[in-house]
Amino acid sequence: MKLVLLAKSTPAHRFGGVETHAELLARSAARLGHDVLLVTTAHPRGITHAELGGARVVYLNDVPSSVQARAWWARSAAAVERRLRDDGVDLVISLGMSGYGLAETSLGVRHYCVAYGDGLSHVIGEWHDSAGVRGVARFPRRALATLYHGWLERRMWRRVDGVLATDERMHERLRRLGYRTRLFYTGIEVADFAPNAALRQSTRAQLGIPAGARVILVVGTVNRQKGMWLVADVVSALAADRPALHLLVVGDGPDRAALSRRLEASMGRGRAHFTGALPHARIPACDAASDVFFFPTLRVEGVPFAVLEAMSAGLPIVAANRGGIATAIEHEVTGLLAPPGDRPALRQALARVLDDPALAASLGQRARARALDRFDLDVTTARLLADLVPERR
Repeated sequence: MKLVLLAKSTPAHRFGGVETHAELLARSAARLGHDVLLVTTAHPRGITHAELGGARVVYLNDVPSSVQARAWWARSAAAVERRLRDDGVDLVISLGMSGYGLAETSLGVRHYCVAYGDGLSHVIGEWHDSAGVRGVARFPRRALATLYHGWLERRMWRRVDGVLATDERMHERLRRLGYRTRLFYTGIEVADFAPNAALRQSTRAQLGIPAGARVILVVGTVNRQKGMWLVADVVSALAADRPALHLLVVGDGPDRAALSRRLEASMGRGRAHFTGALPHARIPACDAASDVFFFPTLRVEGVPFAVLEAMSAGLPIVAANRGGIATAIEHEVTGLLAPPGDRPALRQALARVLDDPALAASLGQRARARALDRFDLDVTTARLLADLVPERR
């Protein structure tokens, strides 16, 4: 099948879940034998073409990197039209709002979009990141922009052939609202995250983490939306009477320096470790080096890749029950869920996992089994494309 993927940004542009999914989906579809073209915005270094695990990538260098605007929508639709005219296209899958321009055309090519969450609900996330007087003053403008893009998103959903909802709650909500929707689990390379004792030891040595430490891992943008200040409060409280407890923070963001100072003051020097933003290929090592995964997000999430990766690594997980996280984490089965922002509940859940090795092992084993069964990349991609190929307009 000749498949075109539209993504306004990829890991070449920025660190993020949607960007990671663009690369993983392209690689997987090509590995399964499909002719894959990934169309995206300008490469930061001016590259126009690349190869990605058998998929071809075209960078539209007259469209600024990662910009979601009319220039991208027009140029991406034109790129699909050229591909359709020159070589044929069987199917287009756009990620998020990337396909808005194509949805406004009438090229006659089947077009599905992946929905990682409802844009209108992201106003909640914007509010959580509005710290201080300046942040509060900027919030109305940011909220209006979010609402506008949420309206555009819903307009696009009405025009495409179907919406691929990545979590069960969203799928059910869109179905009730009358959208043509189907459930599509985003997949990851589960095998890359298999527990690895040698990798655990070497990664700890590189990061300066003692071999006998108990390590809590958090992955994500270092800001308030991702609950990073909750991390500081909860982990600091637990560390007070657990001298072997360490924290590993993977990611970067505007609050990194302040969070580092806060953790050093509360936990002492050398117990909080920051890697900054890492290439996706280095994430398995961080999972291998850790004992517990903590995800106290305040943002309305889809199914975060960081959660799927931790499941694949067999880590016990404590997470906020926000958005689509419950699609991956079944409370008391594959992890522990707590109400978003509830410090006592999050602290109690983490304490249970840290203090009960049998519970931690059971949660981790069942999480990895769930990842293998439901979220393996080639399995999810094959199921999706087999489901979409037989359809006709």
